[in-house]
Amino acid sequence: MGQEDNTTEQKLTPKKAAFLASYPVAGTITAACDAVKISRTSHYAWLREDEDYREAFEAARDEFTDRLEAEAVRRAHDGWTEPVFYQGAKCGAVRRFDSTMLIFLLKANRPAKYRETIRKEHSGPNGSDITFRVVYDE
Repeated sequence: MGQEDNTTEQKLTPKKAAFLASYPVAGTITAACDAVKISRTSHYAWLREDEDYREAFEAARDEFTDRLEAEAVRRAHDGWTEPVFYQGAKCGAVRRFDSTMLIFLLKANRPAKYRETIRKEHSGPNGSDITFRVVYDE
């Protein structure tokens, strides 16, 4: 951590610091609150009232998102081993991959190539220009 991060940490109460340490691991506000024995109301009040806490929470959220992203890459790229059973007995294993996650990762990392591009063009009959006439009521 840099000197700026230490300064922010020093401005936080022990309960706030404990929550912020718990959140990237717990993954939800409720679980982090339960882990440090605070109410969700306290967390939301701190967000409203304490700029240092708000900034530190955004950093904790980024850390959690990085963890999610690493898991997504692992599932898409490395996969996991799943046992195969025959007549109730394990007879082998297969490697599974999350193809949907792979698609999302490609779209996120190469949007120009993999994003879904929808192009709508309006034209008249047989692709001709659309002409219209404006009539004013008098």
